[in-house]
Amino acid sequence: MSAGERGYRALLFLYPRRFRREYRDPMVQLYRDSRRDRASWPRLASDVVTSVPRQHKEAFRTMSTQGKLLTASVIITIAIVAFMAVGGALFALALMLVLAWTLARLLRERDAQLSSGFWWKLTLSGVGVFAAGVLIFAGPWPQSWRDAIPGELGWWSGMFIFCTAIVMIVGGLLSGVVQFASRRRLSH
Repeated sequence: MSAGERGYRALLFLYPRRFRREYRDPMVQLYRDSRRDRASWPRLASDVVTSVPRQHKEAFRTMSTQGKLLTASVIITIAIVAFMAVGGALFALALMLVLAWTLARLLRERDAQLSSGFWWKLTLSGVGVFAAGVLIFAGPWPQSWRDAIPGELGWWSGMFIFCTAIVMIVGGLLSGVVQFASRRRLSH
């Protein structure tokens, strides 16, 4: 197998799994047939670049609702990490709320039922995490202890703790509003 064929096979991994299983062998054979023509490699590579997004769009369209929600959760999580890495903390926080909503939809799709006290337990847990974060980062600790922790580690730890607490509080309050509204709708 030539280096060019290995490179082309590597490009084929960009396609969705189902498409790859069905068309990988014919596409590799097309590459082998067109290998004699030097001008064909850029054409084949550009075909991969233009057809990969279409194939992923088609795969996403035919996916189940649970698969779509799970895919959205993974993409949102990756975006959260990326925005936190570049300093977009508020946008990362907004994405965390979107992730919480997406995961709630996924649970609803699977017919998971939340207990009646879930919302206040989640809200109080968020308040507890927030209080622990304040105690850890603003407590009366000796300066030598503060200097022993690298600044970047402290910042990332604080960001994680406070964002988690805010998502828990907002998620708990939102689920409480939803439970209240659904009970009210059922009583009428």
